[in-house]
Amino acid sequence: MSLAQRIVVCYNKRSSRFREISSEVLEPIRRGDFSIQGRKLELCEFEIKQASVLANARRLAKVVRDKDIVISAGGDGTATATLNGVILSGKTGVRFSALPYGNFNDTARLFGVRKLADILGRLDLDERTRELYPLEMLVNGKHFRYAACYFTVGMFAESTEAFNNTRVRKSLISGKRSVFFSGLTLFSWWRKNRKKQFFPEDFPATDVLAINGRSVAKIMKGDADLAFSEIGFLASKQKLSGFFAIGWFMMRSIIRRVPGKVADSVRLAFSKPYEVEIQAEGEYERKKCREIEIRKAASPVAVICRK
Repeated sequence: MSLAQRIVVCYNKRSSRFREISSEVLEPIRRGDFSIQGRKLELCEFEIKQASVLANARRLAKVVRDKDIVISAGGDGTATATLNGVILSGKTGVRFSALPYGNFNDTARLFGVRKLADILGRLDLDERTRELYPLEMLVNGKHFRYAACYFTVGMFAESTEAFNNTRVRKSLISGKRSVFFSGLTLFSWWRKNRKKQFFPEDFPATDVLAINGRSVAKIMKGDADLAFSEIGFLASKQKLSGFFAIGWFMMRSIIRRVPGKVADSVRLAFSKPYEVEIQAEGEYERKKCREIEIRKAASPVAVICRK
């Protein structure tokens, strides 16, 4: 008799879409609606708590076993914590994927999945498993975080706070207006905050972006192929305090892709420690930094994509 395939589903119970996650993800697995090569699925539930990405990742790392399939069911914050937990676990044969139950869902968009059947359908999983090379950020020479799709440092990172209230989140949940509303929310925040000091005075930029995925906050285009490449990501350093600068940048980023060049690494060095905002796929943190380095992770992560 074949052993069951363990499925670890990571979710945030406080999410406004948790009922959908329960009915569309958890219940079908419990009922046995899916199997993999004749093997029954054993559901392991993991709840993302109100804690830092690192704290959740460390908890998950203790849960993950060799050959697990680990699925993030939520937004990009849940996906980021899950990805970091998978990498920190150091387990072998683990495959990761993400379902879009958040506001922006850049990670799920990168993998091309929309529903559970896209991950656990009848096709051979080996045919849909690809090697993802996430970004890794080091702060002051020490590992800080992994990100599948992007990092931003500076103004755009700080603007994430504009989306962290109930009214805005409800407007973003879904629908045709969500992209327009996202852009309007960002522009309103920019008008109020564009003259703030986001970096030391001698640093000639308001923003540094490192983009590895298909999109940034759903509205700006990246390059999906870079995420599955061992080297290279889109690097962009911008000064966006002026009206025409931000307008041209956003128009170019939405219609074509974020302006920048493919780089192997990005290094920021300040003459003295300075507190900056760092964001990885919707999860932001303010840190005192003297040096920041962004590069590709040393090893890939096996991910299940839609064929």
